[in-house]
Amino acid sequence: MSTITIPASIRHGLIEMIFRDDSRQPELEPLCRKVLEKFQLPQRSLICIFDDVDYRQAYNGSPDLGNEYRGFLRPLREQGSSNVFWPRDIVRLLKNDRGILYDAMIYLRQRTCQSQVGVVITFTHELQHFMQYGFSYKVWRAVGSVKKVYAGEPLAPWCLPCENEAQLVSKQIACEVLGHEMVLSYAEQQIENGNDPEKWRFFKKMDLEESFDLLEQTKPWVNTYREALKVRFPADSSEEPDFTKDNWWE
Repeated sequence: MSTITIPASIRHGLIEMIFRDDSRQPELEPLCRKVLEKFQLPQRSLICIFDDVDYRQAYNGSPDLGNEYRGFLRPLREQGSSNVFWPRDIVRLLKNDRGILYDAMIYLRQRTCQSQVGVVITFTHELQHFMQYGFSYKVWRAVGSVKKVYAGEPLAPWCLPCENEAQLVSKQIACEVLGHEMVLSYAEQQIENGNDPEKWRFFKKMDLEESFDLLEQTKPWVNTYREALKVRFPADSSEEPDFTKDNWWE
């Protein structure tokens, strides 16, 4: 197992990348560094795990991931020891006897790590969630809360603002790093193979010139579900969105 700490020239906070498959590290690490150069990341510690084992029982079917998940971002310090359901060898990377070592984790599953294009797209996607978490915390939390109170027809994840923005940024940066043709070819391959085809059709249609205002896109969702949000998610601290206020994001 290789542990690589990003050098100071491209480090924002403490970022550590762990490639659990040594044979994949030489080709994936340079690509991940190129992706990191595209971001001005928040000053929070982050561990990025590129796995070599597919933990089906631990993650597949999890309500907020689903069976087709490719990776995820998880805040760690807020959760305390609630990550005990994760595989033991993953938990050992996150904590020691003194507690949690990082503010957040990005995890890419083994299946994702088999493809350079898949890693670039997914790593970028999760880094954009890290940006949301670090710079727009109340908005990021509000979108997660809306997802829990949503009452309507089954909702595709990419319809929600945080996912929509992460999809767009992942396509924009992946095309910069790898080229438009390679990225679209990968998306088409996922559609042909039946790997979450609706998601990849949406991904293909996204305009690279599009801009996205996360707060403005989130406001209508909060307004629609305001009453349910006020009941289920009362603001317990100044860090959380207060849905009783018009400017809940401040």
